Amino acid sequence: MVTVNPSIFREYDIRGVVGQDLDPDVAEAIARAYAVWLAGRGTPSRQVVVGQDNRASSPAIAGAAIAGLRGSGFDVVDVGTLITPVFYFARVHFRIDGGVMVTASHNPSQFNGFKLAHGFGTLYGEEIQEIRRLIDGGKGLGAPGGLERRDAVTPYLAMLREKIQLGPRRLRVVVDCGNGTAGL
Repeated sequence: MVTVNPSIFREYDIRGVVGQDLDPDVAEAIARAYAVWLAGRGTPSRQVVVGQDNRASSPAIAGAAIAGLRGSGFDVVDVGTLITPVFYFARVHFRIDGGVMVTASHNPSQFNGFKLAHGFGTLYGEEIQEIRRLIDGGKGLGAPGGLERRDAVTPYLAMLREKIQLGPRRLRVVVDCGNGTAGL
């Protein structure tokens, strides 16, 4: 049984210090609980999109989340390293209700966590607390699920090009992404 710090379950996400509050075992337990939560909502497909930011801890945390989801009978569509808006786009574009974004958003690099999504929204408030309560219930939901890697960035950029109409004047634009995921 994995011990999980209840304070990482915030109002709009799950977030903690890597190595102290969040490690691969905790990440897998959270993913299994999320799978139980999804199954209880009658999610039409057993698919979940998983994305991650570019923090050093994200590959291990995302890998553990993927293992927890697959071990709970869900097929995972891994969209790789991308920014959160592309993750949200991917769920709609691929018509997949469930989603896990591994990120701690604007927080310092020692943090990481999850944004959990369902349908057109994200889990918050009592739904996040329900995930916490389901931590030990995520086993035995079915045969192991599959894993597929899909590109979400290319269709996202195509959508932006289609929707953004610039005038005839050329623009000079400078973008500073710092060390964020958008820099990729």
